[in-house]
Order: sequence, then structure tokens, then C-alpha cells
Amino acid sequence: MHDRSQLTGWQIVCQAQALHPEWTLAEHIAHLRDEEGHDTDPIWVARWLRNIAADRTG
Repeated sequence: MHDRSQLTGWQIVCQAQALHPEWTLAEHIAHLRDEEGHDTDPIWVARWLRNIAADRTG
């Protein structure tokens, strides 16, 4: 099992997107902030989500 405190924002978003593909950008940001304790710029989260989507279609 991984120590979740050592995961990067990118890794957390990847895992959350895999488990909750229906989440909106706002839900990902809230998860990072409230449940994971990360203060991540929403622009980065949007870019990560775009990259995840591109990897799935490409």
C-alpha cells in the first residue's frame, strides 16, 4: 500500500480520475484541497485532466 501523503498532485488526480471519471474540475480541486491537503492551482489540475483524456484517446 502506498503512503498517500507522499503522492504528488498529479498522481492523486490520476487516481481520482480513474475511480471517479464523472468528477468535474471543481470536484477534483475540492478533493485535492479538502481530502488530500494539497493547495494546487486549478489551471494545473485542468491541464492534468486534459492530458489524462488525451492519453486515453491517443
